[in-house]
Amino acid sequence: MTPLESRIVETLKTAGGRLEYYALAEKLWPFAENPKAWRGATKGGPHGWAMPMGRALNKLAQRKIVHDGRMASRRTIELLEPAKLLAAAKSGE
Repeated sequence: MTPLESRIVETLKTAGGRLEYYALAEKLWPFAENPKAWRGATKGGPHGWAMPMGRALNKLAQRKIVHDGRMASRRTIELLEPAKLLAAAKSGE
């Protein structure tokens, strides 16, 4: 796992296994400590944290470590069962 993927998994474990998308981002990049991460591009675009977090979440979802629940009104990230997490870690992914 990459350092960001490990941080996401640890943050979800600490939070009880489930967080909304922006709540997860706030825990990974607190605004008070990382204000630049919360700025969009000058010509518009996502926050600085959005692309690396999206890529890490996609990789974790492909490996069945997290479930990225996308709904019309909100997005919830959920850590899957610990047995799958341990199996993924042992396989060297």
